Order: sequence, then C-alpha cells, then structure tokens
Amino acid sequence: LMFPSPPDISIVIPAFNAAAWIGDCLDSVRRQRYPSSRIQTLVIDNRSADATSAVALAHGFEVVSCARPGPAAARNEGIRRAKGTLIAFLDSDAIADSNWLAELCAPFADSGVAGVGGRIEPLRVQTGSEYHAFLCGILDQQKLLRGEPPFMLPFAATVNAAYRADALREAGGFDEAFFTGEDADLAWRIQWAGGRLAYAPNALVRHRHRATRLDYLRQIRQYGEGTAQLFAK
Repeated sequence: LMFPSPPDISIVIPAFNAAAWIGDCLDSVRRQRYPSSRIQTLVIDNRSADATSAVALAHGFEVVSCARPGPAAARNEGIRRAKGTLIAFLDSDAIADSNWLAELCAPFADSGVAGVGGRIEPLRVQTGSEYHAFLCGILDQQKLLRGEPPFMLPFAATVNAAYRADALREAGGFDEAFFTGEDADLAWRIQWAGGRLAYAPNALVRHRHRATRLDYLRQIRQYGEGTAQLFAK
C-alpha cells in the first residue's frame, strides 16, 4: 500500500525546561527526508523557566505556550492547533533519524491503522541509570505494542508515535488528569473505538534516558503512579 502523495503531518513537541537539548531535537526535525511543505512543527512550551522558547524560535520553529502543566495538556494544545491529517509526537529530549517521518507515516496507507509507534533506542548508554534503563527496555516500543502484561492492550509511547488527527479528536485527546500513563490510556480508548495500532521499526528515534540515579528513580516512580492511575480508571 502506498499514498498517492505524502500526507500533511503536524509534529507536536511538548517541552519543559528543555533549552539544553531541544536544539538537537529540532535539528533532527529539519533534516527529515519528507516534503517540508507537508510538515507543520509545533513546539509546546509547558511553563518552562529557562530559554526553551528562545532556542526553538532561534531554530525557526513555531512556539505555543501551554499554561496547564503536564505533557497531556501540552499535547492536547498541539492537537488543537494541528493542521495535518496525521499528528506525530516527538519528545524534546529525543533525536529523530532522517527517515523517521516517512517511515512513521507509511503504515497509515492501511485505512484501518489509527496509530503508529516507531522504534526507540537510547541516545547514549554511559551512566548506571542509562544502562539499567537500556537493559530493562523501559521504552521498548516493540514490546509495548505487543501488549505484554501487566498492560491489557498494546500502546505506543509518545516519545515516538503518530495518530490520525480525526481519531485523536474523536477520542477526546489525552486525559489531562494523567502526568504519566496518558499514552496508554489514549491508545486503549482508540482501540476500543475500533482503531488498530502498527509498529514502524525503521521510524527510529534516539531518546536521552535519565542520566542520574535520582532523576531515574523519580521517573520510575512517576511511571508506577501513572500505571496505578491507569488501572484505577
């Protein structure tokens, strides 16, 4: 299956105090082998206290402010402003391969596919925390899209994912009560509505794992809280 022409796609990048690394992320977006006229990129500044917006603007990208805290609220702001028929999500601390967007879009040629997750690899593995995250596969997209226990259904981590814009809007977007786990909640609701998810192994994004033990433990605790909230819902 192939598209008659490349679909219009909006890239939504939520950012919070990301000045130190968002430039690398945006450089990778600019290097995409995809028609630039078909891409809208939205950087959602989620109440940053640093120069996140200034860095994004200096790179020539559109910046939108989101006063409500949390990645779910930031992504919903992106969904509201997105003009593309597809909406891709990329984290500010990730770097996309130059073929990322083209590979992420390809499975949507099947009209039954509502969402696609791409491959996520660590940007580096140097500290003990980065090594542990790598060994545990905390962002192993292929594993997440198999729907392994304890999760009831597959889901795509929004570090590297795309959805049809109409499927996102019909589902009501992300649940802003979640700070983590909002990606699984959304994916489950879309599947219950009849949409399918697909895996794009060549849509590669390299993610900057938490480097220090304290930051990593804080992240794992947030993941645990989000999973408990998800099952409670």
